[in-house]
Amino acid sequence: MLNYADGAKRTESSGKVRFEKGEATLELVFRDDQIIKFNIESERIPGDWFKSGPADTSLYRQRGDVPGGDRGGASKGASL
Repeated sequence: MLNYADGAKRTESSGKVRFEKGEATLELVFRDDQIIKFNIESERIPGDWFKSGPADTSLYRQRGDVPGGDRGGASKGASL
C-alpha cells in the first residue's frame, strides 16, 4: 500500500518470509526511505526476541551509513 501524507511517501508491505529454520510473517512500514515500523512473527521466534538487543540504535545507524549516500539495504548484504 502506498500513500502520501504530510508531504511524505508512506509505504506499507507485509507477507511471508522464509528463513533457514522456518517461516515468519513480516510487516514493514516506510516513511520516505526510513523504516518507521516493523513486525516479525514466527512460532520459532520468541515474542520478546528484540528486548535483549542493543540498548540504542547506534549499531544500526553505523551499519546504515555507507559512503555515497547508499543506505545499505538488504540487497547490499546489510542485516539487522
